[in-house]
Amino acid sequence: MTAEILRHHLFGGPQVPFWNYDPAQLSIGIEVEYFIGDIQSGGHFKLATKVDFLNVIEVLKRDHGYMDHGLHDQPGRVSKDTEAGFIAIKPDFAWHILEISFPPRKSSQGLRNIMTKVFSEVDDALDKVGLERLDISALPSSPEIIDLVELDRLRSFSESVEQKTEKNPFLDPFFPALIVATHVHINSCNENSICLLPTLYKQEKSSFLKFNRSTSYAGIEVPSVRDEFLRKTMGDTYLLKGLLETPPGSLDEYVDLMNRSRHAFPNDKFFPVRDVSYIRPSRYGTFEFRAACSTKSINRIIQMVQWRILQLLKSMEITKNGLEENQAAKVAEVASLRCQFFTEVVPLTSFDESKAFVLTKIGSSG
Repeated sequence: MTAEILRHHLFGGPQVPFWNYDPAQLSIGIEVEYFIGDIQSGGHFKLATKVDFLNVIEVLKRDHGYMDHGLHDQPGRVSKDTEAGFIAIKPDFAWHILEISFPPRKSSQGLRNIMTKVFSEVDDALDKVGLERLDISALPSSPEIIDLVELDRLRSFSESVEQKTEKNPFLDPFFPALIVATHVHINSCNENSICLLPTLYKQEKSSFLKFNRSTSYAGIEVPSVRDEFLRKTMGDTYLLKGLLETPPGSLDEYVDLMNRSRHAFPNDKFFPVRDVSYIRPSRYGTFEFRAACSTKSINRIIQMVQWRILQLLKSMEITKNGLEENQAAKVAEVASLRCQFFTEVVPLTSFDESKAFVLTKIGSSG
């Protein structure tokens, strides 16, 4: 990998317009994953199979206007264009995980509206085939059989990472089928913004557990099931995973971490190393925050969005990021919560302290 190749990949294609430190241009995208299955007596559940998932998408196509474009590298994916933007639904790694990608929204109310509508469509389709979204973010243990999505890159990944042992259940090449997450995208990433990653990660050390719901797996209590899987299965030689100890502060440093990491996708000549860290730049012009567990609560997802915006502002103030005076004033306007994503402030543990920190550090008059 070279800086030129990565620069073209990250910043050379269509992107969400950069927010340019203007609260009116701030937009948020959400990706959320759910286990789907049949909840049975005693709180037990049976995970969906490939046949189950395909039945769900047939209902989405028939009753809710989704279309299957037959993409060879994304089996089971359906999508539709709406007035609010493009919505995609697909299996992720295994057929019992349903992923929904929402279009970027410019307000918390916009997020709430689109999530309410799409969740209603998905729940209707699931209900008609006897399934539902499970409100858990990690399976209690590894199923005897995992119905994997048939893709060569997923197969090569499971063969390349650390292999399962009886002694440590967190060494599991199929761990992506055992956990689900909520990802928040903020349109705040260009090449210059990569300098924010070190300060973003300093804050992430104390904040990534705030939205963690999975603390037990195979009868073992841990601070974060997701973190254990990433650290144990990806191994010490995979440098772009989880909570980065030495996050890159430039594109060159980012490329260096890629080139020094073991290959988890050896059959992919272009990207044998994928960034599975908790905060990463995406090719959509966003910072993607990936540590939070899955949740069915729309309020909780909006809390995540508000928290991540405040985290970004803290990092900008600490890094000083070369803001001109008028840009700094616009950032302060967001920090004072005179912003479309804070028209409703959902209570959150330590949220008030975080807000006070931002107001103090950025010097807002709000």
